[in-house]
Amino acid sequence: MTTAPLVDPADLLETERVVFGLTHADIGAAVVEAWGLPLTIVDGIRDHHEAHEDLSAVSAAVALACAMSFEITTRDTDPEEQESEVARRREVTPLMKILQLDDDDYREIVARSSERFDEVADRYGG
Repeated sequence: MTTAPLVDPADLLETERVVFGLTHADIGAAVVEAWGLPLTIVDGIRDHHEAHEDLSAVSAAVALACAMSFEITTRDTDPEEQESEVARRREVTPLMKILQLDDDDYREIVARSSERFDEVADRYGG
């Protein structure tokens, strides 16, 4: 299976800020706010690249899902290009704390999600 090229999410956000003056997270939040969705959803979208202990549970869940999806979709890249597992885990530690998850929970969610991702990719020619 082919996965997305490895792009550091922080670099992507900075590029978006420089080129467009805002990020995809800002645009997504503005759109759902204009649609009248609840502020918790708006914040979850706006904060999905954040990782600090002041986030709401919804924002933390969306941010953790974003981090996990990055891990799942880049798992087949050259190990030298990937961040170390320890560094990634340190990044998501505040999110896991908010959601009351431990390392075993994280690994289980990533493993199950990876299996499901592969099933869907195989089904649809990924």
